Parts: sequence; C-alpha cells; structure tokens
Amino acid sequence: MPQDRRYTSRLIMRVPMLVRSMREGSRQEHNVESMNISIRGVYFATDASFEQKEEVEIRLHMPEQLMA
Repeated sequence: MPQDRRYTSRLIMRVPMLVRSMREGSRQEHNVESMNISIRGVYFATDASFEQKEEVEIRLHMPEQLMA
C-alpha cells in the first residue's frame, strides 16, 4: 500500500483560482476551482496545457479555515 506523504490535512473545498503560466511570452490565464486545499498546497484540474515542471502563478483567497 502506498504511503500517504501529506504533512497537513486537506479540506475538500471549491475555491475559485486564477492560474497563469510563468513561461516567457505566455499570457495565458485560466479560471479554475480547487478540488481540495491545505495550508501547504492546492489540488486542481484544468484542460490547460502546461509543460512538466513548468512554473505557474496561482491566485486565490485563502479560506479562513486554513489560516487558524
């Protein structure tokens, strides 16, 4: 059985987000929703094409439940 490597609990929560490629010359922005979220990361799905290990910028309002 694979080991669960999460260090913090995740909340199943839909949070609106803007995801933007940091690739030079790229102006692509994608509106998505999180599927689950923690203080250390966010899981989301998108139809957008990103390269493996490509840097992206993610903008969202962090839910208060994670800030306490």
